[in-house]
Amino acid sequence: VTDWLDYYFGDWIDNRKTQFVYERTTATRNISLIIEINNGSSDAKCGIFCCGKVKEVGSTKLGVSVGALDYSTVATDTSTGDTSLLEGNYARTLDIDIFTYTANAMALDKILNDARGKGVVFMAGYSDDLLVYGYKQKHSTVMSGPVETIITVNIIGLI
Repeated sequence: VTDWLDYYFGDWIDNRKTQFVYERTTATRNISLIIEINNGSSDAKCGIFCCGKVKEVGSTKLGVSVGALDYSTVATDTSTGDTSLLEGNYARTLDIDIFTYTANAMALDKILNDARGKGVVFMAGYSDDLLVYGYKQKHSTVMSGPVETIITVNIIGLI
């Protein structure tokens, strides 16, 4: 951090990967993790718990596409020739168009490139149906005018 502008508006906190940093402010921040044991089981487990930074990168409009990739497999018995379908997991998919100001388009392109190979929570709205924990498969930018730019992002959920 070189100055107060970099401290408050820079991305220096993203570059610190070795430790958890509690950002100090005048407001009090409390984080609580509550695990309830419902089934009478004595084992409590947490698969993934992430704390991170939220970046609002643009707005989505109508046309968000929600889907799923099916990982079921077809099995054939070689001695009888009987074929059956074995139910597998699935991964949610999300195809969105992000509308942003053209002046911000290259910064958003950099943010999406920096997200490659990382699990990210994508929120395309305030509904749980538009919330996917996954990775960015690809994105493309259409500079449609001097004011607004459309960036298409394809997201595949992690199982």
